[in-house]
Amino acid sequence: MRKAHRKFIRDYNTQIHFAHREHNDNRHSPQDVLLRRWRFYAEAGLAKQEVEVSFYTTTLKIEYQETELAFYTIEWEDNKRIKEVKNPRLIETGYRSPQLTLWTLGPDEWLLFLKLPDYAARKKPQKKPDVIQLPLLDPDENQGQEASSS
Repeated sequence: MRKAHRKFIRDYNTQIHFAHREHNDNRHSPQDVLLRRWRFYAEAGLAKQEVEVSFYTTTLKIEYQETELAFYTIEWEDNKRIKEVKNPRLIETGYRSPQLTLWTLGPDEWLLFLKLPDYAARKKPQKKPDVIQLPLLDPDENQGQEASSS
């Protein structure tokens, strides 16, 4: 029973959900819908690794292989999108970066989360003609030049 529950919790945000079933934009899971414009820091030693992100009311939790990495307090906008993030809490883990740090940054000196700017509407590119038509010579003008030169 514990194993089944752990799997349910682990996969919850990536499963297709009833509330998102009719989306036409191919976003059917909470993960696809909720985290679109946010970036969260978890652990430098796990850069580019897949982590599990889960929500419980106002808490966002990031885990890697059942090891808790970070917690964030989130505020919802219309129960659909993340409006605000605050109170980041990083957990000390064994997943340290092999890269030595030049100096230690305090909690106010680096970004632990970042809201990306909203998508701007794309401008429709102007279609350029494949062929450029050069202006044709005026036959009357051409005859006048021939007459004057002879």
